[in-house]
Amino acid sequence: AIIVVDMKKGAAQGFTIIEVILFLAVTGLIMSVMLVGIANGLNQERYRDASTSLLSYFKGQYSDVVNVSNSRSQYEPCISGGPADAGRGTSDCFIVGKLLTSVVTTDAGGNPLVKSIQSRSVFATTEVTPDDVSGLTPPSDIDILKDSDLIVGDAVDTYTLEWDTALVRPSTETAGPTTFSLLIVRMPTSGVVHTYVTNAAGNSPVEVLNSTTSPAEPTADLKTCIEPGGLIKSTQQYTGVIIGANAANSGGVKFVMAGD
Repeated sequence: AIIVVDMKKGAAQGFTIIEVILFLAVTGLIMSVMLVGIANGLNQERYRDASTSLLSYFKGQYSDVVNVSNSRSQYEPCISGGPADAGRGTSDCFIVGKLLTSVVTTDAGGNPLVKSIQSRSVFATTEVTPDDVSGLTPPSDIDILKDSDLIVGDAVDTYTLEWDTALVRPSTETAGPTTFSLLIVRMPTSGVVHTYVTNAAGNSPVEVLNSTTSPAEPTADLKTCIEPGGLIKSTQQYTGVIIGANAANSGGVKFVMAGD
């Protein structure tokens, strides 16, 4: 008997052009969905990183005040136009706090944005005791601070919000960028730390003290939301940071979850 083998039936079948196109189309669709998901996840992580960084920055400013971190150069005079110190230990002023001010810029469309914060050290140039203050019995803390002749140092530390985020006011307040001056000051007579807040940027320590709502103690919170700069969908609610009225340390700085 003769056995005939059909070689064509044993040959491997190839893909048609239509099958190849369908395969590439489905693969491309799956990859695009995966890439969108990865990009969204990465942007959300960047937004969380920017929020955490801002929280850490504010907490760090309180730590600097509580731990008396001094960035002032020995060659920087205490009084504007006065002589510089001869060396360490000869200063006629002492550090008592920090003054933080928001920096307003504009985007390409001319809209105001707050994307950075400037911090300068605050010094007392006059030693004051409660008995020395304006003849008041007892004097308020604000009176003592005013009579201490507070000034700010020349050195400026600028913090820039990460990933192109910006500070905006909570939705319950007037829309727009969060402009503020935040005075964190340690009482020269008692060592107690106070926090004073205004809604204007670039003020001196005395101007901040004059703008407080109470003649004796500060009462206002600093509330700000973190605008994502396109990192998350505009329909999502923002996170934020709140600094409690008269916060005495970094414990007064709180993270605000989205929607709160």
